Amino acid sequence: DKAEKIIPQLYYIKANTLMKQKEFQAAIENFDKAIELNPVNPKAYFNKGMVYKQLDNSEKMKEAMDKAIETGLSKNDIKTVENAEKVTRTTFYNKGVKAFGAKNYDEAEGFLKTSAEYGNKSVDLFYQLGKIYNIKKNWNDAIKNVNKAIELETGDDTAKAKLYFELATSYVGSGDTNSACEAYKKAMFGPYAENAKYQIEQ
Repeated sequence: DKAEKIIPQLYYIKANTLMKQKEFQAAIENFDKAIELNPVNPKAYFNKGMVYKQLDNSEKMKEAMDKAIETGLSKNDIKTVENAEKVTRTTFYNKGVKAFGAKNYDEAEGFLKTSAEYGNKSVDLFYQLGKIYNIKKNWNDAIKNVNKAIELETGDDTAKAKLYFELATSYVGSGDTNSACEAYKKAMFGPYAENAKYQIEQ
């Protein structure tokens, strides 16, 4: 029985060493052996996920992190659960921002939504989603996401100005001129002041 406990642990230790040496394929094989012998080791799934992150294979990373979360909850290893959620939401957020920058809006939307599923409550996430939906002329989803960003923004009027400006764009698109005017008024701060004023006067 003692050997049954030690052997998966040895594979796990070996896998971690290989991971540090950037021997990623061999590391995955050893994590798999450790998991096969002890299927409820959350850290083995987590570290396997980190290897896939290094390999830029976000789907496989997510699979491993999901198992880390699942086994972590069953073993009451909350630290590993939180780490797995954090790595997943950060990875997909960064991929979303990158895809948005490359004008791959469908891809960006998917990545950002995945990030939100893993607990990302950043203002910027919902702002980016709002921008994507405005680009796609999906006005209702744009309004919903930008309003969420406004709700989460704890900064001053200037910090909120770009959000209200984006919201006004959604309202203009949806044909709600009154709401658009209200949003433009709230956007009249900082670098958005002049542009918002110009829009109201049109």
